[in-house]
Amino acid sequence: IFRPMGLICLPPVLWAALVQAVTIGFLVAVTSNVDVAFNETYVFESWQVGLCFISGIIGALLGIPAGGQLGDKVADWFTKRNGGVRDPEMRLPAMLPSLITTPLALVLYGVGIQHKLHWIVPTVGLGLLNFSITQATNICLVYFIDAYRPVAGEITLAVMGFKALFGFLLSFYTNPWVSKSGYQNAYGTMAALSAAVLLMGAPLYVWGKQIRHVSWQWSVISYIHWHADREVGE
Repeated sequence: IFRPMGLICLPPVLWAALVQAVTIGFLVAVTSNVDVAFNETYVFESWQVGLCFISGIIGALLGIPAGGQLGDKVADWFTKRNGGVRDPEMRLPAMLPSLITTPLALVLYGVGIQHKLHWIVPTVGLGLLNFSITQATNICLVYFIDAYRPVAGEITLAVMGFKALFGFLLSFYTNPWVSKSGYQNAYGTMAALSAAVLLMGAPLYVWGKQIRHVSWQWSVISYIHWHADREVGE
């Protein structure tokens, strides 16, 4: 019951939760006002707004191989370079596409709505954001499961719970934020936050193994250490 609360304090787990938050959570922010935004800007009816989410389906379908096979191939390449020894962090460079597409998606949406650009501009933003959700979250999910496999279930619960709480809050505060700051400023801030969070993967790639070992010794999380019966024998 209590193990997920401690696991979220581990830097790799907290980072994975933040990645989920700035991709899936910011999609919640978009969908909180997309109908109003497209209606006011392009006089779209609800069914037309719904059709714009076809771009989200396309983005998600493209993100499946980019988050699955690409992540495996990148990890295999770094494993080969490392003499056949694999570390969980070897998957992280595969997230580079999402480092570009996540902030770009939010900028396209915010700027497109604010300046009444062609409706395809925010629609492309919807597609890129869904690509990032499928790509980035898949890779970071496999990363922290590889890093803490004996407690994979508890970590998944911790990450998904954090993401759900973040999205829940955004569903309440996005519209007042947009009303006060405007689409460009609000979604521009989200773009900057998403870029900052995804860039945190760089130090994890370089020093992730040391960070995992040091943080595992923190006394505050000592109660989450697993016993021998949790080992997977790999």
